[in-house]
Amino acid sequence: MSDISTITVNNVTYNLKDSYARGKIDSMTDTKVTDTLNTTTKFFLAGTAATATTTGTQIFDSGIYSTTTSGQLNAATYKVNEQVTLQWNSTDESLDFLFA
Repeated sequence: MSDISTITVNNVTYNLKDSYARGKIDSMTDTKVTDTLNTTTKFFLAGTAATATTTGTQIFDSGIYSTTTSGQLNAATYKVNEQVTLQWNSTDESLDFLFA
């Protein structure tokens, strides 16, 4: 196992062997994410499984994503509500409307 003696957070390097630095890192409460507009890069739709405000792990499905075309969202199936599902049929290249 490696000995990690320093860590850099927000361009500030802390010596983890220094109790003052460890206290500063333990007290960090910034859990925000910076969003950057970029309409030319593919990205995946990410979220959380939590039902309340929490700090946790993000999850994503690699089958739901935006391409490099601005405003385009891709997925094999779209569930409109409990009664209607839209699904791409690759065999005959058609959009199927499925009703419950």
